[in-house]
Amino acid sequence: MADETTSKAELFKALNQFHKNLEQPSKDGNNPFFKSGYVTLEGVQDAVDKALEGTGLSYFQMVFDDPSGNKAVNTVIAHESGATITMGALSLSPVKSDPQGYGSAITYAKRYQLAAAFGISSEKDDDANQATFNRQAPNKKQSSTNTRTKRSTSNSRQQKKQNPLQNLATEYKQKLQTAVQATGSTEKTIQKNVVDTCKSDVKGYAEFDRQQQLRQWIKVLDRILQNAAQVDMFAENN
Repeated sequence: MADETTSKAELFKALNQFHKNLEQPSKDGNNPFFKSGYVTLEGVQDAVDKALEGTGLSYFQMVFDDPSGNKAVNTVIAHESGATITMGALSLSPVKSDPQGYGSAITYAKRYQLAAAFGISSEKDDDANQATFNRQAPNKKQSSTNTRTKRSTSNSRQQKKQNPLQNLATEYKQKLQTAVQATGSTEKTIQKNVVDTCKSDVKGYAEFDRQQQLRQWIKVLDRILQNAAQVDMFAENN
């Protein structure tokens, strides 16, 4: 069995050769809603496979369920000497809990981790607030006590029924946050695209009151979320 230190040295030497061979791939995928480009999983794999030639390196990716029930991906870089580097598991929650949603999450996780492992520039850089697909919306401040009565709950429900504008605004904010998680884009960018879409596609939109606007915005967000479940929509808007 080869000495571990020697094997690791050979692996790092091979990685150095890999990066000399590497040609960054062009963005061969397109985000249809945000009109932005990214490198598909196939594009990343092709760039990696070409640069691996003659280095003695290979890789494999394992898909499994994490303790939370989400799909997770592990990428392992292996050298012919027997040395390996294992990336930490990347877990993602699907936008929709159906086969298509899980497939999209797995594809993204494999693409993202493979690109990170080998230094592939697969998409435009995100800032810290946009870096995770599974980013959660901030929790609203919880009540300081647990002494809410049935009467207060009933009053709250009555207020919701009596304030459809507030209900629509709440629904819109929730779907907007879901769209942020699904696309990796910012609230500001999504909001602009929603409004621009309504202005161009909805007849009489300029005369709509706030409730009518919110209903149309929600419809557009529903389309965004539907697209996110069908295509790999995880690149930042240009």
